[in-house]
Amino acid sequence: MNANEVEYDGLFYRINPEEKTAVLSKSNSGNPLFCQEQMLLDFKIPSVMYYNNEEYTVIGIGDRAFMECHAFASVDIPTSVSFMLRDAFLHCKSLKKVIIRGGVEIPLFKGVFNGTSLSDILWYGDNEKLYWFLERMVSNESVYHPDYDAMTIHIRKDSNIADRFWSLEKPFKNFENGLEAKFKIVKDL
Repeated sequence: MNANEVEYDGLFYRINPEEKTAVLSKSNSGNPLFCQEQMLLDFKIPSVMYYNNEEYTVIGIGDRAFMECHAFASVDIPTSVSFMLRDAFLHCKSLKKVIIRGGVEIPLFKGVFNGTSLSDILWYGDNEKLYWFLERMVSNESVYHPDYDAMTIHIRKDSNIADRFWSLEKPFKNFENGLEAKFKIVKDL
């Protein structure tokens, strides 16, 4: 892959000029400047960026792309983003809400949201991906982080995902690693 790191609109990207795709990345020079802001931001990940007057589709969030960015109150992830990599939002302590709009895979066991205050996920995305996310959260593959305790996942009213998790009123427990996850799925989108 022919990847170059570029900056656009205060964010850093690795671009693939042949495929016209971009992945948000951590710059060698550190986080974007807004990460030092005192105000909390409701941040929307862009679905496109521009470089040399050409449009690139933002398809992913790379390793540690926003690690220790304390400016996020919420993050809105567009349908164009299909993956997030290890520690993408690690130690973003102010992050409480994430909006998922597409079929993004959240590799929870890779610490994507570890060290956050994440308590609400608004899931507009693919129901199978949500099912996978929940299964992984309590599986042996997960290094489930206690910061996820008492998370509320909001899903579309027409979704049947809650039917697949018949025991959501009770906490999930993983007896092999001793961890417990509490969820509440609310059909309110």
